[in-house]
Amino acid sequence: MLRPWLAALALVVCGVVWMIAFAWSVSFRPPEIVRGLAQAASSVRLEAVAMGLHRSAAEMRREEVRRLRNSSRAAARLQALRFELADDLRDAAALAEAEGETELARQWMADAVQAAPERVDLLCRLSEMRSRDLPADERRMAALRLVYRYDAPCALVLAGKSFMSAGEHEAAEAYLLRAIERSPQWDEPHLLLARLHARAGDREEATLRAQQAFEVSDDLGTALAAAALVRNNGGVAPARWWLIAQHAWQQYRYVGLLVLVFAVMLLSPLLLALARRGWERVSAQRGTAESAS
Repeated sequence: MLRPWLAALALVVCGVVWMIAFAWSVSFRPPEIVRGLAQAASSVRLEAVAMGLHRSAAEMRREEVRRLRNSSRAAARLQALRFELADDLRDAAALAEAEGETELARQWMADAVQAAPERVDLLCRLSEMRSRDLPADERRMAALRLVYRYDAPCALVLAGKSFMSAGEHEAAEAYLLRAIERSPQWDEPHLLLARLHARAGDREEATLRAQQAFEVSDDLGTALAAAALVRNNGGVAPARWWLIAQHAWQQYRYVGLLVLVFAVMLLSPLLLALARRGWERVSAQRGTAESAS
């Protein structure tokens, strides 16, 4: 018979084991622990909780940055910490934007750029946020200014998007190809180029580019979009349910061990009873054999 108190104890033990294992994997660093909790909250759609945790992690890193700035021997660590701070602020901004908090998202993204001004990817993201509500011409000019200043893959992608929106496919293709040349392992320009060719009716090229996007993608959303584009244009790609299951296994396979521990603890009275019954039966058979001899 299953006992409620045992189920509660099993849950507590599994939770503690998970927390210790996770804390150990990030060297027991508080900002990393909080960031991991934020990612876990985001994965179960607790966006407000995830935003708050990302901000807490960012504040912890900011305090550490302030301390390290007074030490001339910690330059490499300081840069790494600034980048981690920027990543926390970027993730918080993305969650805020998804929740419709546009101004808050822009502010946090601006803070991320301030934390790591040498990161062009953050500048591109901030420029995209700020220019999203602008007319198409102004949006294009903002992207082209970034291309002129940095010629970075993210700036080239923004320019390609702006020309795609304007229906100027040749210019969009040129910028996206340059982005792929600069960063061949980045999935977004491959996917955008596939969509561009699909709009133009070039099914063969669209399938090829979508397959390339799928092969280099490590993001579930991009992989699903690329696979759908391949199938829609007559190609062969894994089914949506399979990709989701594969991603879930890669992300949460460690949960399987916790489920096993939980099941063993929950069924421990039954398992012990079966073991005792088996031992008694073996002992009885041994006694019978000895008596017969």
